[in-house]
Amino acid sequence: MITKEQRHKRILEILAEKVSLSPKQLAELVSVSEMTIRRDIKELSSRHLIETFYGKVALSSNIDNNVPQHKSLDIYHTEQEQHFQEKLQIAQYASQLIDAQDVICIDNGTTCCHIPDFFSRDTSCLIYSYSARTQARIIQLKNENIQLFALGGYYHSQLQMYEYPEIIDIIKKLHINKMFLGTVGVSLDGSLSCVQPYEVPIRKALMEQSDQVILLADSSKIGKSWYDRYGSTKDLSMFITDSGITAEQRSSLEKLGVNLVVV
Repeated sequence: MITKEQRHKRILEILAEKVSLSPKQLAELVSVSEMTIRRDIKELSSRHLIETFYGKVALSSNIDNNVPQHKSLDIYHTEQEQHFQEKLQIAQYASQLIDAQDVICIDNGTTCCHIPDFFSRDTSCLIYSYSARTQARIIQLKNENIQLFALGGYYHSQLQMYEYPEIIDIIKKLHINKMFLGTVGVSLDGSLSCVQPYEVPIRKALMEQSDQVILLADSSKIGKSWYDRYGSTKDLSMFITDSGITAEQRSSLEKLGVNLVVV
């Protein structure tokens, strides 16, 4: 029988590989009872090594660097540097879709965060955002015609975003004209996915309150599926991507009814 310390090490190794799991899944992989795994989860949470969100368990965003990391845990920082020019082109096109006095939401994403880079002094809108990077860019503009409603809560440094369960109640009272949505994966069966489970509820709530949901994703995201699904291409009004999309990918998405814009 393995010791508690060995069991805890195994839990951290599994979460570094799987990113997020339910307690039942974790118990099966560690070969212990759910009662034991829940005690382990409680102890590891108290040590700030893991986080629990909506029935799932994940490594803490502040975890010690000597714990083995799955490459996807640092995906936000990696993605910032990849396909940079394509992201800018997509963000520029998206910025042109904003009308005067629009109420918009700018999602957390390495493409979405560039939308404010293309605002002019005449841009006039109200923006909801839970992305720390996006909020910072808007504040730096010092444009009095732009109102920012910052959706706050617990700050997740890994993804540079805020999240708090009670924020969902506020979101349900909003009306948004256009939501500019990010993703790390668009599968060819139409699912949209993200890295961490705590991203799912806030994205879903904002999508439900939006007249139009506009997905911004460079072509490297197409054909990929990650751990937590938050929506479908059926939810989209438009999908803006770059010319790196293949003919096969384009055909598959258009068969799903996606309104595809290639810039």
